[in-house]
Amino acid sequence: MDVTVVGLVMKSDAIGRRRACDQSYATPCFRIVKQSGNIWPRRGAPEGSGAGLAHQRKIYFRRSKINDFKKDGKRVAVAACSLLSVFLPGQVKAAPIQGDIDFSGVITFDTMSLATATRVNTWDSSFVSQSSGDFAAFTNFLDNATMSAPWIFNTGTPGSPLPGGPLAALWKVGGFTFDLNSSSVVLQSSTFLNVTGVGVVSGNGFDPTPGFFSFTASADGSPQPTFSFQANSAVPEANTVGLLAVGAIGWVGIYYRRRNRRHSPVTTL
Repeated sequence: MDVTVVGLVMKSDAIGRRRACDQSYATPCFRIVKQSGNIWPRRGAPEGSGAGLAHQRKIYFRRSKINDFKKDGKRVAVAACSLLSVFLPGQVKAAPIQGDIDFSGVITFDTMSLATATRVNTWDSSFVSQSSGDFAAFTNFLDNATMSAPWIFNTGTPGSPLPGGPLAALWKVGGFTFDLNSSSVVLQSSTFLNVTGVGVVSGNGFDPTPGFFSFTASADGSPQPTFSFQANSAVPEANTVGLLAVGAIGWVGIYYRRRNRRHSPVTTL
């Protein structure tokens, strides 16, 4: 018989004996492109029928798929561990600040009316009115806070407000420091002012954490209106990172599944 084979694990010689090829079972890429005459007999397959070769191919295919499954399973496991090691350490080792802190007190603006104010000239008094989370562990009610002045919250005009610029250490209390990135006027009238801003809070061994605040002031035209300052930290959700890791692991599995399909053996008898 004459058999032309590409990547064959076993082949027959002229006297019907089987001879093992040097190729590994882990490489299931072979194809029979031509055959004629008798082939070696297999169990339950009459010699010369071609069934023996088909049976041999079936056994080889199954063994190779099992081997590939084991190897690919190990590869997926290794890839999964690698991805988790990339995503999770930042969550395990990081110590972002969580919680809220509020301040109250008396301030002096650059004008006598809130309707035309663009900055805080003096923080006459500022103290902690309440705190929660990590802030509560380092601050107490009525603790004095150090505030930076002047604080320009509007770089434009009252009629055409523009965002205020950055200010280092806008407030400091209990070992925490808030560095302002920017602020914007939300609402302004002669009796009420609302400004929001974003920045970074740090201190007490925690990682620098993005923070948001809302500043409100009310007055009846007096030079020392009262204010309320509510700040809170924003922490990335662990569930989001976990979903990203699971999605990445899923893509690894899809990659190996498609690769197996591309390398599946094709037999033409």
